[in-house]
Amino acid sequence: MQVAVDNQIPGVVGDCGGNCSCGTCHGYVDKVSAAKIPAADSYERDLLSCASAPTEDSRLTCQIIVTDALEGMIIHLPESQY
Repeated sequence: MQVAVDNQIPGVVGDCGGNCSCGTCHGYVDKVSAAKIPAADSYERDLLSCASAPTEDSRLTCQIIVTDALEGMIIHLPESQY
């Protein structure tokens, strides 16, 4: 989320500043990258249940810590966030 906000990526607002409390950074993580990040905790899953068009690939991008292992990660944004 922070990388997207810092680079003014449309569709990622990050209203809560990365505190996992708003859902304005909802995205769909590609399956290859999803296997490289920890599973969503119960609090994140609860917030995602209120997000627009959640799927099994949904994550709050503020909860993804970017590392070299995630190079090439693809995150799609819900159409409703554009």
